[in-house]
Amino acid sequence: MWKPVVGMVIRVTVSATALLAAYYLVPTKGTAEDSDLPWLILELAIFGVVVAIQVPTIVKAKYPKLRAIEALAVTVPLFLLIFSRSYLSNSLTDPAAFTSPLDNTTALYSP
Repeated sequence: MWKPVVGMVIRVTVSATALLAAYYLVPTKGTAEDSDLPWLILELAIFGVVVAIQVPTIVKAKYPKLRAIEALAVTVPLFLLIFSRSYLSNSLTDPAAFTSPLDNTTALYSP
């Protein structure tokens, strides 16, 4: 039973590392003339694809509960990173929208 758990931990770690790398490396639009809407649509489409892939994988898995935990460990951070990026974009476009300017890290912790 420990082999599937170790595999899950490795996959979740690789996925989280890739998500954080993409979050910090993909540039955010910083002016009012540039729209971040295409990026948001792309990010939400990616989220939908990830969820669409995860659901049948959970159903067909040998250990569905373990696979469901793995799916949550990937989709929840992905969802949070998408909206953190939206907060960051809003902060760069309209600095008065937040009490202090946001960077990538502080956008993760904005309420």
